Amino acid sequence: MFSVLITSSLSLMQLDPLSKSAGTAGAPVKVSDTWLVALYLIPFAGIAFLWFIAVLRRRIGRGEDQFFATAFLGSGLLFIAMLFAAGAAATAAVAAAQSGTERELDPAFVFGRSLANALFYVFTIKMAAVFMLVSSTIGRRTGFLPRWFIILGMIGAAVMLVSVGFFEPLALIFPAWVAVVSVLILRARPDSWSAS
Repeated sequence: MFSVLITSSLSLMQLDPLSKSAGTAGAPVKVSDTWLVALYLIPFAGIAFLWFIAVLRRRIGRGEDQFFATAFLGSGLLFIAMLFAAGAAATAAVAAAQSGTERELDPAFVFGRSLANALFYVFTIKMAAVFMLVSSTIGRRTGFLPRWFIILGMIGAAVMLVSVGFFEPLALIFPAWVAVVSVLILRARPDSWSAS
């Protein structure tokens, strides 16, 4: 569910001309309901990710190491917090744009949009990368993830960690990774869960 919700939200934001407008004061802006729907999906994506963390911890079972468990939970919870903060900043920017009488970009909108982009593409993406690295390491140590996927997860996480700037397609690596982990967990034999 997290993968579907966050990918849908990011895709809806890209479809709206608001995301393509110049960030200068006085530029015309048209805020459609597409952005409101996209922002409405973000809290549900965060809730779904919280459930994903719980399922992943259940899958790991007793094989969980305290050191990695701390980094796992910390990065997962910080990811959700940063996701919510970015969503709140984007919502404030959209609200500022909608309240403008002349439908122009005012400083509050420019600031809100810039803050949302920084929170999401810098901080949220980095926390997602740490979560991927730690989960891949735990998957290697406990053997619940296949070797090929551990390597892909570490490469994807490294790319996300060292990325600079707001390269939007990079944000889709994490939901794709979560989707594959979910499929691997669903395909696992139920008796392997209790053995972990």
